[in-house]
Amino acid sequence: MLNVRRQWTRTKELTPPKAGSRRAVPISDDLVRLLLEWKMAASDQTGPVFASRSGGRLAHRNVERRGFDPAAADAGLQSITFHDLRHAYGSRLASKGLTALAIVDAMGHKKTATTEIYIKRFNGPQADDKVREAMTG
Repeated sequence: MLNVRRQWTRTKELTPPKAGSRRAVPISDDLVRLLLEWKMAASDQTGPVFASRSGGRLAHRNVERRGFDPAAADAGLQSITFHDLRHAYGSRLASKGLTALAIVDAMGHKKTATTEIYIKRFNGPQADDKVREAMTG
């Protein structure tokens, strides 16, 4: 699990994300191992896993400019934003058949209606096929 504990602006620490809600985000065992290896190899094992050149926390815009934007360009992706990763996550969960409630929990939404955007986007034509299959004797 990845625990979201802090959120920062340029100058100060805020309450935990989403107005005080703390949550655990399930991540794969492989990713946990990779993050632990990265952390253990760092010269400052008490600092952030992904640090700035000076060893401090990364600002959101810094992550976009130095990491995400070049990676998207290398992959040939255009007009993609960092927030699109969130949409991809929700769509991927829907594509794997997770229930709306499971996706709500994983994404930290308060309302199922917010999550249904991802499910509808992915499952439109496939949902019709599943209904037909379910109704077949």
